[in-house]
Parts: sequence; C-alpha cells; structure tokens
Amino acid sequence: MTVAAWFITQEQDRRKTLARSHAEIKGQLTLDGPAGEVIFTARADRIDQDEEGGLDIIDYKTGGVPSRKQ
Repeated sequence: MTVAAWFITQEQDRRKTLARSHAEIKGQLTLDGPAGEVIFTARADRIDQDEEGGLDIIDYKTGGVPSRKQ
C-alpha cells in the first residue's frame, strides 16, 4: 500500500466519527512567568472534534527543515 492510499483510508475512517473539522485555526495562550507574561501563539493545520467532544490537533509537516538561524 502506498502512503497516499494509507492516508486516504485513514481519513475515510476518521471522518466517520467526526462532528466537526476546522482548518487553519489560530490560537494564543498567555502565561504568567517570573519575568512577566509569556505569550504562545500557534496555527493548527486542522482541529477535528469527534462525536464525544474530544479534539485532535493535526499539523501536517510539508515544509523543509528549519535553517540554523530559524
């Protein structure tokens, strides 16, 4: 089985129990630290919610490896 065929099969199975699926969702979390607030930001490629309310955060890795500077 090719990776593409495996992925399609997995997606078909996953979608049978999905209540919702959201793409390109941005989020932010602010925490108090010893030196002040720390703000974490992120963007999920996809967040799926199942029928029971559980969430799966999916982040596809399609880019290259970060450079040394990054």
